[in-house]
Amino acid sequence: MRRQASSHVPAAHGVTLLVSRAPRPPPRAWAVTVAAVVTGLVQPVPRSAAQAEQVAWIAVPVRLPS
Repeated sequence: MRRQASSHVPAAHGVTLLVSRAPRPPPRAWAVTVAAVVTGLVQPVPRSAAQAEQVAWIAVPVRLPS
């Protein structure tokens, strides 16, 4: 399974906040937002991975010359 680049975005934002030494409210708000998003994705991600396995046998469509 390929890992999407978007899965690294929260970590990159967190590192940016730590390196920039932002005051406490932005990192706290960032952490709450990331926790909410991760909580929302806990159930759909494994389900979509299982569905992807179900259709993995389908070949790439062939384009006929026009």
